[in-house]
Amino acid sequence: MRKKSFQELTKLVLKTPYFRCNPDAPAEIHSITSHAYLFMYIAAIKSFLRFYNDIAIALHDDGSLENKDKTLLERHVRGIRIIEKNFADKKMTRVLRNFPNSKNYRATDLIAMQLFDYTFFSQTEKFISLD
Repeated sequence: MRKKSFQELTKLVLKTPYFRCNPDAPAEIHSITSHAYLFMYIAAIKSFLRFYNDIAIALHDDGSLENKDKTLLERHVRGIRIIEKNFADKKMTRVLRNFPNSKNYRATDLIAMQLFDYTFFSQTEKFISLD
């Protein structure tokens, strides 16, 4: 008998009810995820929201999320704000146009993208980086 992978087990989160965040909260959580880790992300953020939901949720797409993934996220985390990679890249290219080293660093390093994007796209004075 084959053991189920962690990815297969986390897919079970889709059988749980949705959770709601507060888009108008004074603090927000920023995370980045990919299609490959979608179910793990949903399990993690729903686990957090189960205990505390007076927080805004901003999810940064790494470029691999499909439309069905975004629909699934919006169904399971009501009020989530998804920041699409193409949109973020265009915005950050303009913001960093006078800082070519920073622009290149952001383009080649995921941690740099988190550093620049989480700060730039935050809509509150307080945010948590959860990855």
